Amino acid sequence: MKILITGVSGFVGYYLSKELVSQGCSVCGIDSREPFFQDLIAEKKILFEKCDITDDNAIKQIIIDYRPDWIFHLAAVSSVSKSWQDKKSTYLVNIFGAYNILESCLSLEKSPKVLLVGSAEEYGKVKTKKAITEEMPLNGFTPYAISKITQEYLGIHYVITHGLRVYRTRSFNHTGPGQSEAFVCSSFCKQVAEIELLNKEPVIYVGNLSSYRDFLDVRDVVNAYIIIMKKGSYLKPYNVCSMKSYSIKQILNIILSYSNKKIKIVKNTSRFRKIEIPYLKGSNLRLVKLGWKPKYDIRQTLLDTLNYWRNFYKNNKTYAK
Repeated sequence: MKILITGVSGFVGYYLSKELVSQGCSVCGIDSREPFFQDLIAEKKILFEKCDITDDNAIKQIIIDYRPDWIFHLAAVSSVSKSWQDKKSTYLVNIFGAYNILESCLSLEKSPKVLLVGSAEEYGKVKTKKAITEEMPLNGFTPYAISKITQEYLGIHYVITHGLRVYRTRSFNHTGPGQSEAFVCSSFCKQVAEIELLNKEPVIYVGNLSSYRDFLDVRDVVNAYIIIMKKGSYLKPYNVCSMKSYSIKQILNIILSYSNKKIKIVKNTSRFRKIEIPYLKGSNLRLVKLGWKPKYDIRQTLLDTLNYWRNFYKNNKTYAK
């Protein structure tokens, strides 16, 4: 099986590459950034092509040359806050990047399966605290949400018009060891590790702690993506979520419980979003019917993430005491 992964240098790209290699797949990854996991490349376990997802000619040539069986399209501007700061780039990368992938597939005699990764942000502000099903209307309002809704409709267009097998997810928050500090769980863990190992002031700066989110471990996420491609239907979207919701305050308290330091919590208004969705919890019943189930609970995920940052500072002489 030949797999192409866009955005391979990102958080999910690493875990997906590793899992697919372990299953005996040939993997080619593309990204505009060099991947941090040079071990997989050095051992020739994956191929890597440096390429911008908005470069339509380059994308088309890679797909024609590699002729993948499956494409996991992960490349995206994935931060809601960044989407407000640079709307144009968000639309270019998230919409036209997907267009470049889908359009390029038409050049192959045998078209590959394509997974388009969407987001729970597409649902927008929901009034219910019940688990959101895939039948919920899409009312996303942030630039990021708008780009992902548009990506979905692009996928539907290529299914109906060209007969491509385009699978769609609406992925809720996911986290785990190695995630960027731009995301809340990793940010908290990083700050605790710095307090413990770098003698930083015992203060954590936070944004809004009252919002609730459905968090899933990245390792469960990649297994969900693979099972959707193996057993799913390209005629309907799939929520990828835990079906549990935690307040950001609960997340912080779990992380703090793993440290013996006394840490003060300080609110920083610059960390608040322009418009906040107060509550999100997804239904994963459609995904579970495919045979998927999560292996990691939130406590294990957060401990693994904290230990990732602890090891980062212990092993990096630049930061060592």
